[in-house]
Amino acid sequence: MSRDALDRYYTPHDGIVTWLLTLHPQILMPDLANLDKTSTVLEPCAGTGRIARCLRAHGLDVITGDYDKEVDVDHHWDFTLAAHTTAPATDWIITNPPYKRATDMVIAARARCARV
Repeated sequence: MSRDALDRYYTPHDGIVTWLLTLHPQILMPDLANLDKTSTVLEPCAGTGRIARCLRAHGLDVITGDYDKEVDVDHHWDFTLAAHTTAPATDWIITNPPYKRATDMVIAARARCARV
């Protein structure tokens, strides 16, 4: 199997919920930590929107972005560049970035938001 040109390997819904409950219970149980239903979340590598839909289903305001112009998101960008200029201000950044760009994505996200 050849690699996808944009390194797109989408996270299954069950995987998202398990990950959120296990590693970030404050997202689905906001009374346990700082994230509450008034927090805004940025999903800069939204792809098909699975993570964003899961977060929205739990009442969070999510802004989406992606490099792929073919997907339906709020912003089309290279987040590693947009993080410093056009990315909207948010309380959290939650994403599953393309593996080959993960380091650059984390650096850009940390420059933009303290909660990544």
